[in-house]
Amino acid sequence: VKDAGIVLTGGFLVGCDNDTPDKMRRTVEFVMDTGLDIAQYYIIVPWPKTAFYEKLKSEGRLFDEKWWLKDFYSQQVLFRPLQMTKEQLVESFIEMTEQTYTVKSILNRLFRGSKSTDPWHKVTGNRRNNLLKKCGAVALNLAYREVYQGQKKLFAERM
Repeated sequence: VKDAGIVLTGGFLVGCDNDTPDKMRRTVEFVMDTGLDIAQYYIIVPWPKTAFYEKLKSEGRLFDEKWWLKDFYSQQVLFRPLQMTKEQLVESFIEMTEQTYTVKSILNRLFRGSKSTDPWHKVTGNRRNNLLKKCGAVALNLAYREVYQGQKKLFAERM
């Protein structure tokens, strides 16, 4: 797929009932091992009127049953995770994003698996097109890096 010039993106929900800090570390290993160009991590949100929300509500695991009426921010932990503490979830989430978005990690993921040792080699019949895709993927990774660094600051301010 990469040799065809297609940028691979993976989105991962974390904080599910079967998640543990170790499973979250293994998710990062998966991202690195597969060389996903872009990895997006999201803490699961118990949206009202969903089965997940109702389950958490019935188990008394929601921190606030009407969280959406308050000062909600992206990646906020809104419930008590089943197999870890809220703090462990936040720490593991930060660890995931920090490991995924180092400059070295970004470059390793984007340029591994090519048939040539030259990362800009002609794989699609259009070297310029491939170069533009790689540059775009680098830029997108750096943007996610910035977003997740901002998220880390929000966690520090609000926990």
